[in-house]
Amino acid sequence: VYEALSAPMMIGNVALSVRPSIGIAIGPTDGSSFELLLESARAAQLESVEEMIRRRDELLARYRSRRRAR
Repeated sequence: VYEALSAPMMIGNVALSVRPSIGIAIGPTDGSSFELLLESARAAQLESVEEMIRRRDELLARYRSRRRAR
């Protein structure tokens, strides 16, 4: 998925590239419901964006659970 999203796209005569950031959450460790998993994946995605900005690099981040009791 990452490679497919990273491939340059031609728009007219211009090649455009994107740097995707992907967050991954795995149940039940990172959430016991769809809503909690989505929240965890969004947190991981935000973390990957922040790290990408710091390192100027492409990253994939996995959610690091804060061990919620939900």
